[in-house]
Amino acid sequence: MLMTTPDGKLLNAVAGYASARVLLEELKLVRELDQSIDGKKLFEQRKVIATKHQKRLDDVENMEFDGVLGQITRTRLTADRKYARDHALIDARSFNTVDMVGHAKTFFGSSTGGVPKGRIGESKNDLSKKKSKKKKDAQKPKRKRKTLKI
Repeated sequence: MLMTTPDGKLLNAVAGYASARVLLEELKLVRELDQSIDGKKLFEQRKVIATKHQKRLDDVENMEFDGVLGQITRTRLTADRKYARDHALIDARSFNTVDMVGHAKTFFGSSTGGVPKGRIGESKNDLSKKKSKKKKDAQKPKRKRKTLKI
């Protein structure tokens, strides 16, 4: 999520999952940043933003994060704040996700009430077909590979 000035200049950025508490803190920071740069020259604005992001970056180590995603949130928030500090007030149209999160392939999923049995959109019938195919495959005799001697 990119948080910008009304004219599209980057104030803050959050990649991936953020709890409601973390997101609220980041939004409060944006409001504070926007108020603190009002009326200043561009160079001064960037300096103010970079300084505030650095202070928040230093504070990450002392923050408590909830749940199983706590360490992931800490790591992501650290990277997000470094990015926002180093790219203060860039034009949001020039934003490139690769610059912020790299080329990593990621996945985020959630589940309540247990582990899901299938994929979204699969019916019970689809699942029973998969199970019977696995049983049939397991019952098939394995073929021996022939090796050629030269």
